[in-house]
Amino acid sequence: LDACMGRGLITDTSKLGEYFGQFVSNGTLSITMQLSFLALTAGVLVFGVQKGIERVSKILMPLLFVMMLVLIVRGLMLDGAWKGVEFMFKFDASAFTSGSLLNALGFSFFSLSLASGAMMNYGSYLSDDASMPRSVAWISVLAVMAALLGGLMIMPAVFAFGLDPSAGPGLTFVTMPAVFAQLPMGQLLAVIFYACLVVAALTSAISIMEMSVQYLIDRFNMSRACSIAWNTAALVILGIPCALSYSSMSDVLFFGKTFFDILDYMTSNIGMPIGGLAIAIVGGYLAWPAMRKQMHMNETVPAWLETFVKISIKFISPAVIVVIALAGLLG
Repeated sequence: LDACMGRGLITDTSKLGEYFGQFVSNGTLSITMQLSFLALTAGVLVFGVQKGIERVSKILMPLLFVMMLVLIVRGLMLDGAWKGVEFMFKFDASAFTSGSLLNALGFSFFSLSLASGAMMNYGSYLSDDASMPRSVAWISVLAVMAALLGGLMIMPAVFAFGLDPSAGPGLTFVTMPAVFAQLPMGQLLAVIFYACLVVAALTSAISIMEMSVQYLIDRFNMSRACSIAWNTAALVILGIPCALSYSSMSDVLFFGKTFFDILDYMTSNIGMPIGGLAIAIVGGYLAWPAMRKQMHMNETVPAWLETFVKISIKFISPAVIVVIALAGLLG
């Protein structure tokens, strides 16, 4: 934990990996962190969209991008870092497997909170003056930029220190402390970086939880505080087994996966594609007149763009989702 938070900066990646393993295997600490994060998420949601969600995002998310750029530049200056860039951008036909495409589909759905209703929920908060095509375009561009910056922040350092690029989330807590050790004011940068990661995770959690919070408000006429309390309680019940999946419940397996891994797999690779397919069918066949009206609310959308969107929603998106999902599940 000390290394992850930037205290006692060291470059011994094996020791950093050991620290990270001890951290995630500490059940009491994991549950404490989980409850703290849920409390923070609920605390932001209590203030609503403008005073809570927008205020947090507008101030702290730009800071995250600035920090990413600083770390990318420094990481690219390490010996052997360019191999990480080649690993990211070099074309490799063998990497295009059904499994990798399914994982990529799950990542895109999860990172954008697609198929969960979160984007539609946020969209309902937009004023009639907002341009839907421009908003969607900005979301797409920024999502791609964030993914590329995240890769450039991690992969060059991974190869510079001779680590395994397939090691997963642990790279963030094994590689980056070693990078901070090479930077002036490394301790301060480490604290800011991990604080920004919390903010990035927080904004994602807020978008997902806000959807179910608003549903209970609309469906059962609950107060906002009551809806948040019910949602938080449900997440605590589901979250505790996840928090213990690498400690006392590591031997509890479902189809060879821990409770955390099975929920992650079912949500990202199964649940979200099914939800996305359902949304595409509803949007393309049942709600298209309303969607078309929204597209033309404040501007004239070119006919070719309207046709492209319609064909994508009705045919291309469902076909891609079905083919990739089936190939990944049967492969």
